[in-house]
Amino acid sequence: MATGGSEVAAISTTATEATRNLSPAPPAPTEFELYYDDSHKDLRQALDWMTQTNALDPKFWNVYTEARIRLKMNDYQGAIEAAQHSKQLALATTPPNLTYAHLDDALIAEAQRQAQNAK
Repeated sequence: MATGGSEVAAISTTATEATRNLSPAPPAPTEFELYYDDSHKDLRQALDWMTQTNALDPKFWNVYTEARIRLKMNDYQGAIEAAQHSKQLALATTPPNLTYAHLDDALIAEAQRQAQNAK
């Protein structure tokens, strides 16, 4: 039985869609997380999305966003740990991303300052 090209394309498209739909990874954090973070609408929801994303595929820019959210939630130790992880990931890239490394250093310093003032 001969298979026409359109049938193969349809099967291929269906398989691609099925794979995409079955993927356990949440979509890359984009406007949703940033909106929730920047607008302070629901920091717990933004943090939940970021931790899920970072557990599956940590990228330095996403881990940095998690650190920012934690700092806004007054989770100083969590912010410091996330920023340290982000810096480690940023410096491990080729070439190292020094911009994010500096952002992480600044966030760590701010978290330490706020933690000290909270005592």
